[in-house]
Amino acid sequence: MRLQRVEEIAPVQAIARNGAWVEHLAGTGHIPVATHDDLPWTDAVVFGTPAPAMSPATTARSPSAKRR
Repeated sequence: MRLQRVEEIAPVQAIARNGAWVEHLAGTGHIPVATHDDLPWTDAVVFGTPAPAMSPATTARSPSAKRR
């Protein structure tokens, strides 16, 4: 099993203003970012996202996210 994460697209300034966000990125920064090149080896893709408002995280649904 490989664990990968969605690339962070928020501006550095926004992240820096939120201590919990900075802490989260410090703890998960070692996890590789998933790319389209990772798809051929997969048998399944599982998405997980925090849903405090019953909505996926912005990075998981943003049409402006960088495409590779």
